[in-house]
Amino acid sequence: MIVELFGPSGSGKSFFAARLAAEHNVKPVRVRFGQKYLFAAAFALAHREFARRIFAMWNDETQRNPVLRGNKLYRLISFMAKEHKARRMGGGVIDEGIIQYFLILYEGDAPVDAVRDCLALLERPDYFVCIIESDVATRFRRMEERGKVSRWELGEDYTRRWQQVLQTNAERLKPVLTSLFRCEIVRND
Repeated sequence: MIVELFGPSGSGKSFFAARLAAEHNVKPVRVRFGQKYLFAAAFALAHREFARRIFAMWNDETQRNPVLRGNKLYRLISFMAKEHKARRMGGGVIDEGIIQYFLILYEGDAPVDAVRDCLALLERPDYFVCIIESDVATRFRRMEERGKVSRWELGEDYTRRWQQVLQTNAERLKPVLTSLFRCEIVRND
């Protein structure tokens, strides 16, 4: 089984991934830099229609907002590589994967129907999604404590707006995830 964690930055995905791995003797999925492109290509070949759609979504979104184009492409490749490795391993815990990518891709409202149609192309029986929720203030405190605030280099106002977009899109995508995958919602305040 593949367990993927879903939630905004600072919600506790990495914490829960480590905890799940330790408590259930499941390996966290890590991909070395040299493996990323090979594994991402293998995932794309195995899931061609999914890959075609997600790359089209990436292209459409980053045409509107090119500032983070390279970053979002690199993260897509990384997340696809993790998914492929988890499938090769016969399961594992993924702290940020392909489902999480739909949360970080959009700088505004995520197109819920398009995301649903794309995610419906993944094989679902072996997926379990853990949706981690926490309020914005708690997430910011955690990010500041670990010294890594997502998008901080773009300015505090931008970062606060971005965190609100993440929160809104997480809420908007939650019904999609619960309709397509086995899910558990965990509150982590």
